[in-house]
Amino acid sequence: MNALATGFNLLKLNYIFEQRWVASEEIAVRRIFHNWILLVQDLEDIIAPANKAKFEKAQAPATGLLKQIKNRSFLAGLALL
Repeated sequence: MNALATGFNLLKLNYIFEQRWVASEEIAVRRIFHNWILLVQDLEDIIAPANKAKFEKAQAPATGLLKQIKNRSFLAGLALL
């Protein structure tokens, strides 16, 4: 038996949201904004030449993250939340 046979009203999907925010995502973004200086310092420490042997596998991802969070557009987006 399907929904039509039972007389159940079906809802039509009018729009699919491309992005959907949930409370946990908002909290995470706010924490990035409020701890931005500490995040930058930690990422810079990871990619420092003196720490190459210690963080060899993490240096490439840390470099990409550092570039992203130092981006002006990224910072402006964080500030608007």
